Amino acid sequence: MNRIGGMDQHGDVVVRHDYLKEGWTVRVEYRAGDEGLVEALERELARELTPCPNLPSPIKSRPPGMAYFFEMVQGQPLGRKVLIADSAIESAHSTVFAAYRETRLELELLTRLHTLRHTHLRESEDLQERYRRAMERQDRPKFCLFEGRKVCLPHQIKARGPKNGNVLVMHFALLPGGKPLVGWVEEWAFLGVGGYETIRARARVRRDFQSREVGTWAWEAT
Repeated sequence: MNRIGGMDQHGDVVVRHDYLKEGWTVRVEYRAGDEGLVEALERELARELTPCPNLPSPIKSRPPGMAYFFEMVQGQPLGRKVLIADSAIESAHSTVFAAYRETRLELELLTRLHTLRHTHLRESEDLQERYRRAMERQDRPKFCLFEGRKVCLPHQIKARGPKNGNVLVMHFALLPGGKPLVGWVEEWAFLGVGGYETIRARARVRRDFQSREVGTWAWEAT
């Protein structure tokens, strides 16, 4: 697998080499908006490879889990307003959190941060508090790699599970221009009066996670 980044695209272009019963294929996964870059790559590869039918998209059959939830967000309109780094998806495999609605509401809050910077004092007390917490800078921030650069993630937003009180913590940065980037995810277990602790023992880390597949095409080796 190879990744192409650093070309001002909407997300990494992932080039995979798969072995199927028909033989070796080259498959490309890309984000909506990067069609021009992919078409240029297609023209180059077409000199050596033969086009074949697209593989079925895994989006419709993805299993539950926050990692797959974030993959799907990458391919939705929300994913163009809030960038989800691949490191966030990989770290999400270590969680057992399943409050998708609450998580999406927090991601939607991130899309409003730039506007709320000027208007939050006119909003409800609840929204003012959520904005204040999101803009707090953490003393020990996480870091991630995004498009080949090391990015500091000084802010957090938290989605609380309605059943057990566990919290999904999303570490994010505001990139130049104000667009938020979620780069790391972790789950905190609710301990009642004792507060929270990071869930580690039940981690289900997977190194072979599927990247987002908004669009694909593939070729067979000639």
